[in-house]
Amino acid sequence: MTVAIIALFVSLAVCALIGWAFIRVLGIVGQGFRRRPQPPAHRANDLSIVFRLATPQEMAERERIRSATLPKGDVETYFENGRWKNKVQGNSRASNVHETRPAAVSAGRAMARKRKVDHIIKNESGIEQEHISYGNSHEIDQSR
Repeated sequence: MTVAIIALFVSLAVCALIGWAFIRVLGIVGQGFRRRPQPPAHRANDLSIVFRLATPQEMAERERIRSATLPKGDVETYFENGRWKNKVQGNSRASNVHETRPAAVSAGRAMARKRKVDHIIKNESGIEQEHISYGNSHEIDQSR
């Protein structure tokens, strides 16, 4: 019986030693059995973001491209199917839809100013009521 007890204690000691060695090799002692965090890898091609202001020449080129890409059709404000709509002439669909006439006229005016074209405002029956031109000067040229 004593030989069996000694063999049991020896086997437990060997298992504890093997477990301690295993934990030590993995490097998780002293951290609550968690792996040590690895240092971040160094990137050879670390990219940096650089911001700079555009030069006046670049700004002029952007404005030239923006004005060239805008459609040259006039903006039309009209009433259809119980709603007020704005549409660039030549387009098949309305650009925006509003419940009230003042909201539609305001949005149409902003569109026409941005595009530097005419703004045509029609009444509910489809008759042209106002025609305002926002040319290159951004001023009202004529009103009917």
